[in-house]
Amino acid sequence: MSWFLFKRIVRAIFTVLAVTFIIFSVIRIIPGDPVRMIVTGTAPESAVEELRKELGLDKPVPTQFLDFLKKAVRGDLGESFFRSKSGAVGMSVGGSSVERMKIVTKGVKGLKQLEEEAHKRAPVTNLIIERIPLTFTLMILTLLLGLLISSILTFLSFISRRWASGIESLTVFIQSIPNFWLAIIALLIFSAKLKLFPGAGYRGFKYLILPSLVLSFILIAPLFKIMHQSMIRILNEQFMIAAEARGLSRMKLYGHVLKHFLSSIITFLGLQLGPLFGSTIIVEYLFSLPGVGLLFIYAVLQRDYPLIVAGVMFFSAVFIISNFLVDILHGWLDPRAREWA
Repeated sequence: MSWFLFKRIVRAIFTVLAVTFIIFSVIRIIPGDPVRMIVTGTAPESAVEELRKELGLDKPVPTQFLDFLKKAVRGDLGESFFRSKSGAVGMSVGGSSVERMKIVTKGVKGLKQLEEEAHKRAPVTNLIIERIPLTFTLMILTLLLGLLISSILTFLSFISRRWASGIESLTVFIQSIPNFWLAIIALLIFSAKLKLFPGAGYRGFKYLILPSLVLSFILIAPLFKIMHQSMIRILNEQFMIAAEARGLSRMKLYGHVLKHFLSSIITFLGLQLGPLFGSTIIVEYLFSLPGVGLLFIYAVLQRDYPLIVAGVMFFSAVFIISNFLVDILHGWLDPRAREWA
């Protein structure tokens, strides 16, 4: 087991480094100069070059990457080019209205504090950590809804064979719907027209219900397929045939079936965390949810290099860790898969 863990950890480190270096290099090749976006259009060339040197963008890409790694080892992923410690975007005096009012009430001293905070760049690590809870809450709620809906559909196909083909066709239709289109339609119907759910922003748990429901549609069809196929396979096992012959009720039989394909479900959900993160970015943008996904989109649009690299590292780490945990859980649930033990 120790050798298994060592190999996976080493492989994970090299994967994160490789992905980070590729993104680190590519974002510096694509058109768009972040320095020109920070300074005004009338800024002299000397000021532009001075800022470029201050940000370390005048060095060759390999040198910049090595400097980044030296800081990353100490837990420093750099500072955002555009976001200040006060919460403002664009390095101007800002922050939330409540924070501004609290500081302004201090008088001249408060205004000076605002000015100083507005020109201090925010650490990238802090920006991501602040938004992780919302993104993870959205994903957990999505997983729970996906499991609940697919379990209900599987149960309905289990108690009535006539419903099975209809439910299977329904899940195929659900899977064919583009996620971004579904999010827009959900906003128009359930938020704008029916006003059942809030449409944008985040001011409580109710703002996550509609986005998580939209995201859960990604999981429903494949989860139903796994459950349905596993159910058919397990029902044909000798011990299930014997249990049904002894008069075991359909509900109890379904409970036994669930226990046996739990391993397959966990494996699938673990492998889906990566694609789910990608869809979360789009949904957070459409619903204006202040999570890691929305932060990452704005970072790409603004050419905020440190924030883009840190975001890629975060998404890569989550994907790798989730796959690692799936391997362990799969081996724990299914003794036949414990090759690493």
